[in-house]
Amino acid sequence: MVHSDTIAAVSTPVGEGGISILRLSGPHSQAILEALFSPLPDSFTPFHLYLGMIREPETGNPLDQVLVVRMEAGHSYTREEMAEIHCHGGRLVTGEILRLLLDQGARLAEPGEFTRRAFLSGRIDLVQAESVADLIAAGNEQAVQAAIRQLAGGLSGQLIILEQCLSRQLAALEVELDLLEEEGLSFSFQSMVDELNVLQEQVKQLVSSYEEGRTLVDGLRVVMVGRPNVGKSSLLNALLGRERSIVTEIPGTTRDVVSERLALGGMTVEIADTAGICQPTDEVERLGVARTDEWMKMADIVIMVMDNTRIPTAEDLLIYQRLIAQRHLVVVNKKDLPAAAGEKQLKEFFDGDIPFIYTTARKDQVDISELKMKLREIIEEDFKNFSGEQVVCHLRHKILLEKVLGYLQHSLKLLSTSRPLLDMVAEELQQARLALREITGQQWDGDLLDTIFANFCVGK
Repeated sequence: MVHSDTIAAVSTPVGEGGISILRLSGPHSQAILEALFSPLPDSFTPFHLYLGMIREPETGNPLDQVLVVRMEAGHSYTREEMAEIHCHGGRLVTGEILRLLLDQGARLAEPGEFTRRAFLSGRIDLVQAESVADLIAAGNEQAVQAAIRQLAGGLSGQLIILEQCLSRQLAALEVELDLLEEEGLSFSFQSMVDELNVLQEQVKQLVSSYEEGRTLVDGLRVVMVGRPNVGKSSLLNALLGRERSIVTEIPGTTRDVVSERLALGGMTVEIADTAGICQPTDEVERLGVARTDEWMKMADIVIMVMDNTRIPTAEDLLIYQRLIAQRHLVVVNKKDLPAAAGEKQLKEFFDGDIPFIYTTARKDQVDISELKMKLREIIEEDFKNFSGEQVVCHLRHKILLEKVLGYLQHSLKLLSTSRPLLDMVAEELQQARLALREITGQQWDGDLLDTIFANFCVGK
């Protein structure tokens, strides 16, 4: 796809730094650069850095000393004519240069538009485009490696092979349909069944890899639950090392889920503070408890928080029974204060040998070392289980692969009958093929692209 306009954006993070990089992509990139940069070389050799000044075109006043580079169409990130300006970092200088680029006719790029153009030009497919955002957001080494494998075409290559196998089966099926119609010949479908069974197993493996891939990209999801005012918000603040949740002595201060990411044990962890679980007295409390239930179901680890100064109640028991099937920890907070019940009483109350973790999380006193150590142990154990193989990291991919699996299973069911309806088998295989093509972006629509690239940063 050829674009007639030229886009511009700042590609480095907003703020002060040593260098800021501004990007141009489109047919007028070189002309815009030449209008602002001096001294102009005899010719802008592609992929060579040139030192000079960015000047106001009307007055000739210098704005900044910069390095510029031009990339020719067909050999750039977007496959369009591109240019970059490397200026001194800072909001004012960077903003003024961006203003000059826009004054010269460039349009401010939308989020992810450079990568979107790279996809539309055929330089990368949609899986690779998504991996660009994954690589930028990666919070640990394993996530970086997973994104690099996808950017290099690892997952795309597997999907292309699957699609080629389906195309071969479809072609063979069309031939047999013609022969059956013209000559009334019978045909053994065993070889087709064997190959579809192999494809089915390969797709199943990809679908089952999603949990590993999701954890790599999104991190472990840790959700703290408990009765109101047991110290969940204080624990979140202590783990983050800053005040993120409002903490008061008033029960029910937290009405909605408050989540934040942090690095723990070399991995990204999303920790969520939830509304206290209780019998709701109003609509807001009811909605807060419902949100807590939703987050519990999505959690990789549930931390039940109890108050060391309060006798456990039937509500505590109900909360524990709801999470017992999940991976969980039980934290007794406010250990620095007199205990209302000893550990023996707690174990008798919950009727189990629960390894309680004791913490203190208050504004004036924090001791969460035991909890952090236990979370690190879980994370390290999870890291050991990472296969290092190609994994599915996005829910979009998983949903489409599950569709492929359904089409293959239905095809095999049709082929297992004594007189299979071959036109229906062909339709199922065609739908499976189209779903694979949608993952890689060979089949797409504008809404899908808008959804994917809306999550990108401007300038990438």
